[in-house]
Amino acid sequence: ILLPFLIPYRIVSDKYNLKRPENEVRAGSGLWSDWLRANQRSRWYGNLVPEDQHRGEHEVFPGLAALFFVAAAIVMTRRRALPRSAITHEPPHSRALRALDVAIAICGMLTILGAMAEPRIRLGAFGHVIFSIRGVDVPLTAVILLTLVRLSIRMPLALGGGEGRTLRDAMRDSRFDVGAWIAMLWIAIGVLGTLGMNAFLHAFLYQRIEAYESIRAPGRWAVIAFAGMAVWIALGVEALLERRIGMRRVALACVLVLATIIDVLPVIQWEQALSEVAPVYRFVDHERIGPVLEWPVDNWLAFRYLLGSTHHRVMLMNGSSGWEGPLYRLMRIAWDEQKFADSFTLAEQNGARLLIVHEHWMKDSSKVREALRQAVDAKRIAFLRRFDHGVEGDFVFAITRNFPEWQRLRAPEAPDGAGQLPEQQLAAFLAGEPTYSNTTFGRMESPEWFVKGPLHVKGWAISPRGVKEVNVLIDSGRRRYQALRTKRPEITKRYSWYFELDSGFELVLPERPRGVSTWTDVQIELVDGAGNVTLLEDQPIRWFDAD
Repeated sequence: ILLPFLIPYRIVSDKYNLKRPENEVRAGSGLWSDWLRANQRSRWYGNLVPEDQHRGEHEVFPGLAALFFVAAAIVMTRRRALPRSAITHEPPHSRALRALDVAIAICGMLTILGAMAEPRIRLGAFGHVIFSIRGVDVPLTAVILLTLVRLSIRMPLALGGGEGRTLRDAMRDSRFDVGAWIAMLWIAIGVLGTLGMNAFLHAFLYQRIEAYESIRAPGRWAVIAFAGMAVWIALGVEALLERRIGMRRVALACVLVLATIIDVLPVIQWEQALSEVAPVYRFVDHERIGPVLEWPVDNWLAFRYLLGSTHHRVMLMNGSSGWEGPLYRLMRIAWDEQKFADSFTLAEQNGARLLIVHEHWMKDSSKVREALRQAVDAKRIAFLRRFDHGVEGDFVFAITRNFPEWQRLRAPEAPDGAGQLPEQQLAAFLAGEPTYSNTTFGRMESPEWFVKGPLHVKGWAISPRGVKEVNVLIDSGRRRYQALRTKRPEITKRYSWYFELDSGFELVLPERPRGVSTWTDVQIELVDGAGNVTLLEDQPIRWFDAD
């Protein structure tokens, strides 16, 4: 069923060598203690783990309710009133069983020797290596598989093997049916898998089966364990309800459901993605010119670019997930090393036709501006137009080598609200000067990620129609506070054509409001003189009490 989906992954993995190195997989491998490590977003158990010991994908504690129900299934399930199943097959020849027993014993000894001689066991004679195994994954996997085969053919004599009974007969006659035992196998596989390279199962699959080389975090095997655990939770609930009848049964069932829900309640931190499509992406959608390269080249900003691509659906050269494609990796490295000429070369060689520069997302833009100036002078890129977005806007350039007809997309020679023509906008941008925006914009300068004690919200906002009101939204907008307007002469001077005297805003909340979680967010709502509402990007925060 999965083959049509896995084949493209195989092709891409081979073409771009998308394989996880062993040290990365080991870093994502769990320990037995991870099954007692609760996620920090758990309402009841998250605070039990010290703040510096949370380990993300290593936190697989399923909750006390789940463990209680599994224990109830094991302890309280009665033996079924079934007659001992009759043996309908002939016992196999004992020679085959003896051969399996010998093979199991040999593999067991190799497992012990392999564990003693990590990372590799070598057996040799007269100076020559006859036999070599790296780790215990192969012999231990062989022990388990051969044992299952042996028990499926005939159980040991002490467990009814003399009567020709098999593992399936034993499961059929036990307190639990075959389905329950298969679910228990899922639990065992999932738990062992989460240990990753610290146990034999994932190590064997990683080293022997190509597809498993692409898995970064073996902790995700926990999903398999949870699927099996769901069956045993149901068996536990069934055992608890078995002797109850009438309203007592209904009442207990309601209590169990409620306890299960309460046990897994999370602490949710909402984040407010701005739903309005940036004008530059409307332009890309209308013109359908691609591929598109967006600057800055940054893995976190790539997710913003991908969000924009859900509107225009034009091919991007930016993109990030658990992998980096080779071209994007080269571009990111060139960006990090400030080798912008190399980035232009890569874009030209790989067919990029448009370059979008998001000036308001660049931290230190002076060298970027100089690189853009040199590329414009060398006619490698040509300025097309500016679009309102954020504080400074988005600037679109054509990569002339791949888009020779770029002139048709140039902005009309019309002045903006500050009286600047397109070439003057470009000159101002390359000089690090502000350009006119016809939208309400601003910036929240504080808080950042962590807050302890009072919450200080500070920033500035400007609108061509005047800012009438600044509201601070907390906890996904459930709490609203009107900010105090303040004077910010440096902002008023930089954006002088807006005539915004009180461009700053501030708000101080002495303590976290009752009912607001430590995991919350802050967002700024701006209301201009015409009544239009603009939301700035939100800031998720951890807000701790002062004590």
